[in-house]
Amino acid sequence: MSGGDYLQALRITLANGDVTRIDFANSAAMSELPPADRTLFGAP
Repeated sequence: MSGGDYLQALRITLANGDVTRIDFANSAAMSELPPADRTLFGAP
């Protein structure tokens, strides 16, 4: 994982050598998730 205040990149290396890298951009702070997003995470 790399980044500062927000996660910028996530790199996952599997035992067989396969690598997955996910880069994040335009992160912003939120006070609370919108209802539709809360539903996706199974939150009430």
